[in-house]
Amino acid sequence: MPGVGVTADTILAKRGTTIRSVILWDTITGKKTRTLKVPVSPIRSLAFNQTGTRLAVGLPKRVKVWDMTTGVELQEFESSIDWIVRVGFHPNDMTVLGEGFWTRMAWNTMSGQPTSIDRADWPHEVLDPQVLSSDGRWILIPSGSHVRVADVQFGSGKEEQAYHQAQTSRSAPWHQQQATMAEENSNWFAASFRRAWQFKIAPTSKDVRETLQRVHKKLRDGSTAQPIIPSVVTDVVNEPR
Repeated sequence: MPGVGVTADTILAKRGTTIRSVILWDTITGKKTRTLKVPVSPIRSLAFNQTGTRLAVGLPKRVKVWDMTTGVELQEFESSIDWIVRVGFHPNDMTVLGEGFWTRMAWNTMSGQPTSIDRADWPHEVLDPQVLSSDGRWILIPSGSHVRVADVQFGSGKEEQAYHQAQTSRSAPWHQQQATMAEENSNWFAASFRRAWQFKIAPTSKDVRETLQRVHKKLRDGSTAQPIIPSVVTDVVNEPR
């Protein structure tokens, strides 16, 4: 399913990249309750407000908002963002957020005009949405066109501790080789992990530290959501020089 959103009693899905419609079903009866015709495609993102009474749809260079009770389009906010890959409502319902791969915009729903984004005023789950599994083990973090899955309990089990010990037994050249392959594939998570271990094994190497700093920056800058940083990377990066 290209994209889904859920309220207490409604499930919705966005249909493809050329079909300009949003379809909603009742989760109790399984019956289709409404189809919203969208005059612009492709639909890239969807979000309900907290009460489920309004729906925001991210489109090329605009965000549209519908009333879920009447099915009437309420507002359209113009944007300079080519692809709005994520939308969200502030809990006060007075601000709508639109996010591209590198840029965020927000609009006041009363005036319809762009407004500033004060991170301190926005819940982190709106700006950096994360979905926790029911058992609390896994966390899903949207990142551009991908979803990252992280193990919240990583490091606490015997297998993880054994893996940690195995990494320390590897040689610095081995980590360097693995890091180089990861960098060639723009896998900055793996590259930063390997460079950090390379430095921990050979901590006097200034070149390795500088390379780690560069890779670490690419990992942070290449994510629209809060990136997952390996703990060993954080430890090395924060070490005093």
